[in-house]
Amino acid sequence: MNKLNKIWVVAITALSTHSFVTASEVGESSELSLEKLLDIEVVESTGFFAGDEKKNPGYLNIIDMDEIDLGPQRTLRDILEKKAPSFYMVRHHNNGDALGVRGFAVNNSSKTMVMQDGMNLNLRYNGGYFLGFRSPLMGDTSRIEVANSPSALVHGSGAIFGFVNSVSKNGQDYQGLELSAERGNVDGSRSAEVSYGHAFSGDTDLFFYAGVHDADGFIPSHVFEEDYEVDPNQSKVRAVGSPNKKISSLFRSGQFEFKLYYSDINATPDSIQINKARYMHFEQFGSFIKYDWNMTPYETLVIDTSGLISDYGFHKDFMFDSADQEDEYDGGGEQYVSTKLIQKTTRFNDHNLAIGTQIVKRQFLGDQWKLSSEELEGDVSSPEGSWLETSYFAEDVWSITDKIAITSGIRFDALRNATIDEKDIEDGENIVKRGGIAYLWNEDTTFKLSYQEGFRFPDASNYSLAKKEIVGYDEEGDEIFERRNIKPESSESIELNASFGRAFNINGLSMDLNLFRNKNYDSIKWDKRHSDEPKKIGQGWINADEEVETLGGEFIVNFDVDRYDLNSYFSFSYAENRSDLDIWQFFPEKIFKAGFSKGFLGNRLVWVNDFYLDHGFGELKHGVDEDAWLDKRSSWDTAINYNVNNSMKVKVAAQNVTEETGAALNVQKWRAYNGNLGSEKRIVYGSLDYQF
Repeated sequence: MNKLNKIWVVAITALSTHSFVTASEVGESSELSLEKLLDIEVVESTGFFAGDEKKNPGYLNIIDMDEIDLGPQRTLRDILEKKAPSFYMVRHHNNGDALGVRGFAVNNSSKTMVMQDGMNLNLRYNGGYFLGFRSPLMGDTSRIEVANSPSALVHGSGAIFGFVNSVSKNGQDYQGLELSAERGNVDGSRSAEVSYGHAFSGDTDLFFYAGVHDADGFIPSHVFEEDYEVDPNQSKVRAVGSPNKKISSLFRSGQFEFKLYYSDINATPDSIQINKARYMHFEQFGSFIKYDWNMTPYETLVIDTSGLISDYGFHKDFMFDSADQEDEYDGGGEQYVSTKLIQKTTRFNDHNLAIGTQIVKRQFLGDQWKLSSEELEGDVSSPEGSWLETSYFAEDVWSITDKIAITSGIRFDALRNATIDEKDIEDGENIVKRGGIAYLWNEDTTFKLSYQEGFRFPDASNYSLAKKEIVGYDEEGDEIFERRNIKPESSESIELNASFGRAFNINGLSMDLNLFRNKNYDSIKWDKRHSDEPKKIGQGWINADEEVETLGGEFIVNFDVDRYDLNSYFSFSYAENRSDLDIWQFFPEKIFKAGFSKGFLGNRLVWVNDFYLDHGFGELKHGVDEDAWLDKRSSWDTAINYNVNNSMKVKVAAQNVTEETGAALNVQKWRAYNGNLGSEKRIVYGSLDYQF
């Protein structure tokens, strides 16, 4: 890589990584030299070559956890809603937290892929990723990479809206023993974390992490009826299987990586049903092995094998005011094994070419939990079955000049041998494409125009609970019903990005401007309507007839000077063709996020503030008062950090200081004040961190 290309990599990496004063830099200048910037690890999650994120299509936001550690955010949900442009949270009484992106949200997170070091954590039973958004156990994460646009060419089925990739800490950059503890008012929540990093040599290291979080439980507040009050004499609701736990480790040696990952999350969110709350359970164990085999100076074969076992479910029909409860659980489990092979070559002049294949074997366990000793009883609703996913892909990044790069690629995916609830499912196929052109105006300014596509094969529950249709009549003249065929849903995005690493020739000022037009086709939704059909056909999953188009943009400003740091994110989006969409789909159209930090006493004392404001939903459904749906939501979060010495740091933080409540909805925007296991309006907590 020549010097100009290195500057290109550094300029965009520095622009994407916000320049908050980090814990490792307390007492020092927060400005990084060019030599230090050149040492920053470049991302690989947007393409097949490290560093090509600057050339690859779309916008990537890199959230540095050293920055987050100084702020009031404590969960992945908080981080995404406060630090990722165009991201916001909704919630559902069964599916838990769900992500909305660029003006489009549904009642689950299946359209945004959530990953750990590139390992897919989404459930394919139903709903994608949910309870993991609530966990405050984040001490093993070094940064979070967030893409706002479809990324199926690199990551396959599920990346319709984009992806969220948590990158683990390693033993080279995080050496030594670290202990952390937190105590807060979220139902008496408390957590403890320990991590240890060790470098055996310059290319061999190990990082280990363990964390535990617990809480006393809560008395559910009203959610829907304004005049509903809870009897204070009722016992608190406590999640089954508490406390929450997380254990992870990462071993690296040369081009070899081995990861172990375990997470057990139990929570009891408010229910939309009066006098009722469900214990929710989400447990995962996974690992991956990655090896980059440098066959020649020009060719590298990437071998990536991963496996994940997941348990999910909830305590069946738990009534919090009932003294006698039998331990019955609804839910199930699933597991997959994935093998990906990528052949990368730089043999051709000015071309980085990657071709590859991936095979995923996925099994749905129905009424079985493999990671928990709890027994599932009663009428368990989870499907059983399996399928095989195969894919082939290729992409080329052509550096026409030192300033211009063109990306083009294509991917073919197939779903084969699918059987759900003893019924054979029709084979599915899909092709996605992406392309883009990047132009480096100078070392501070880059322009990109891109086109990307996303898709998702239906979840197992979509096949199992597809809506019925009349296919014929028997000899007695009675209707014969069969489940409808559910097609893959897809998306496409056209996006224009402009990045100014030093805007208006002002040191410390950077800006990003993104304009987009997204379209979503065949969106899978839950349909309760009967129209002229016989009522006994009932409800179920169907593909929406109408497409949804969202138009909008994002404007990101960062200003870092001396000991001050300002950042702001403004996003707007407008959805067309939404008049007949499912009742769970909402469209907050304007979102403003801002952050401000100030260092004192040579940056030993750091004060961090974050602000959030959105304005309203679009189309109104479900018979809820219009003023409630269109009500704005705002919050102010703040944190004060003090470095006692080089080893010890203390923090006091408060979320939703102004105690704004937001709209009280059936399925609602996730109110900023709701806690990990309860429903306090204001979260206040303190933490202590000690490094040996």
